[in-house]
Amino acid sequence: MTVTSNMSIGILAMSVMAPAFATRQCPPEFGKKSDGFMMVGWGLLLLALVAGIALMYLVVKRTRRWKLWHRLPALLLGGAGMLAVWVGGIGIFFGAFVFAC
Repeated sequence: MTVTSNMSIGILAMSVMAPAFATRQCPPEFGKKSDGFMMVGWGLLLLALVAGIALMYLVVKRTRRWKLWHRLPALLLGGAGMLAVWVGGIGIFFGAFVFAC
């Protein structure tokens, strides 16, 4: 077997095992998260959504007078940036606030 096939098998095995680790319960000593902690998490999620929209708004506003062939790549990059900010915010929200024990 080559190194590439071994890596492919390893990645496949990790992706199959991930759902089993996701279903583990948090230990009882962690208890319920405080309301303030969850408010910070929801605020961070809202901030990411607003920042993504603001990023796209600024790209549209700044490229308004550009020619179409120059503007189109900027708008596509702005859309990709907006989605990246949203995915990052959702990832941080779930990773640090929802799925944290």
